[in-house]
Amino acid sequence: MEVELEAEDGRWLYEIKLLRADGALIKLKIDARDGRQLGQKVRGKVSQEAR
Repeated sequence: MEVELEAEDGRWLYEIKLLRADGALIKLKIDARDGRQLGQKVRGKVSQEAR
């Protein structure tokens, strides 16, 4: 749905928002330098497969 590049605590991060087919909204925080996933939040319905 959306990708943002932002500076947070002295480092650059990508914030990526995804909408899954089951209606769940997922927000990922990715280190822009090395691609590591730093965080994840899920809102809405989550299927058994995603757990």
